[in-house]
Amino acid sequence: MHAPLPRPLRLAGAAALLLALAACREPMFSDLAERDANEIVAALRDHGISAVKVPGAEHRWGLEVGSDDFSRAVQVLKENGLPRPSHASIGELFRKEGLVSTPSEERIRFVFAQQQELESTLSRIDGVVSARVHVVMPQSDPLADTPRPASASVFIKHRADVDLTASVPQIKALVARSIESLPHENVTLSLFPARGGAAPAPAAVVAADAVTWRGAAWVALAALAGGALGVLGMRARSKPAARKAARDKVDAAAPSRPSLAPVPATPRQDSRQATRHATQTSAREAS
Repeated sequence: MHAPLPRPLRLAGAAALLLALAACREPMFSDLAERDANEIVAALRDHGISAVKVPGAEHRWGLEVGSDDFSRAVQVLKENGLPRPSHASIGELFRKEGLVSTPSEERIRFVFAQQQELESTLSRIDGVVSARVHVVMPQSDPLADTPRPASASVFIKHRADVDLTASVPQIKALVARSIESLPHENVTLSLFPARGGAAPAPAAVVAADAVTWRGAAWVALAALAGGALGVLGMRARSKPAARKAARDKVDAAAPSRPSLAPVPATPRQDSRQATRHATQTSAREAS
């Protein structure tokens, strides 16, 4: 069984991996509604681009993509008209702020609110990138025999792979019935396909992702190796000091041994030593 890695080494590895992954992403947006963020993530993934949602303040969201995919992500969002422009609602436009509003102010706000509502509705049609509606409401003339009818111009930019020609009568009917005194024949509709490159081939997308993750893996491994060497170096420097401290602790805890007094030699031992000394002296003289 392998021994588990030390806790400092595990923490250093996790931090290195997170830093390596974060270093490979770039922020695109920082203040999106959750619906817009989800729509952008789905559109980017359809084109093989990985995007990450980042929570922000007050239920808002940020969005990050890989550094290598940033330019392509901007182009994809431009082709799809994302994020969609925000439209003011009638309640927001007709919020009461003063005591009295003039008839011209009320009329201008009402016409603008109708345009905003129609643009928001047309933007929900599948394949529509952006929509603009311009409504002309002529001034009422009390001396005229018949009132002048209103008119509207509708601009729709759609994806190049979507054909909205068959939906033209339905779109014109929707606009005509949403505005008072607007005849069907006074609605002008212009369709414009969005220009942009096709989605990259799956092989190219996989190759780009492989390059990105391979770079992130090398950065993570380098940071992990640096953290491991730092931890091992600290442990190697601390081992001699720890061993010396342990020895000092053991020596301090051991009881001191009493010193022994020298034992005097007996007369028999003295005679033996004298005989041995005389024998060695005679042997040296004989040689």
